[in-house]
Amino acid sequence: MHPSHAAPALWLAAIACALWPAAELAEQSRATAKNLVIVTLDTTRAPVSLSAHASLFTGLNPPQHRVRDNADPPLNPAEVTLAQVLRSCGWRTAGFVGSAALAADSGLASGFDVYDDGRAAGTHPPAHRSGQVVVDRALEWLSRSDDAPFFLWVHLADAPADPQIALLLQTLDDRGVSGDTVVMVTGDRGESLGAGGALRAPLTIHAPRVSAQRLDFVVSLIDLPATALDLLQLPAALGDGHSFAPAMRDARR
Repeated sequence: MHPSHAAPALWLAAIACALWPAAELAEQSRATAKNLVIVTLDTTRAPVSLSAHASLFTGLNPPQHRVRDNADPPLNPAEVTLAQVLRSCGWRTAGFVGSAALAADSGLASGFDVYDDGRAAGTHPPAHRSGQVVVDRALEWLSRSDDAPFFLWVHLADAPADPQIALLLQTLDDRGVSGDTVVMVTGDRGESLGAGGALRAPLTIHAPRVSAQRLDFVVSLIDLPATALDLLQLPAALGDGHSFAPAMRDARR
């Protein structure tokens, strides 16, 4: 299986407990703003950070991947992750995290060529790292990347995240790849919005060949891997989720 050069990169940003305002993302990058899709993400089934990311990367709900709490044992290495799928397709993969809950020994590092949790050799990772430090490390990695497709995951654990998101978007613009990059920006878990204690977070997506729109339905964390692979035109399946990329494309007709 060979990577598609029509969409040479995937950038996923997860912001801890953040309700990311999509309008601000639109203002941060002129090239990216042309194709923004806004949709609501239901995070009720994975309300803590490690559980949410396990679902986000495997396409499985907590009863399947068995990570329900930040203190639980790490994600089973037998579970296939988005990073593993992309690396098997020849993509360069890197993750940069701002919380020890997502440290390399959480199991999320599987499939990443580089996984930066801030730890020095022989030490534990810091409990939290500032968004500036995380993004600086990510930009350093990005500056060394070649023309191969890449998957970059950035987790920001402090507020405000806006300047750091803007810096990453501007870097994609400066490299001339923002128009061909699938960008997903979301809170890693939601806030209670409405009756029943449902946890919702905004999800903002930029993708090539998709028009700006607001989708009037709610998607799940487990739908993101399948959607990302669909948008990247990679014929791979992952987890139990369903791609909502067709709904995004239908709006262009």
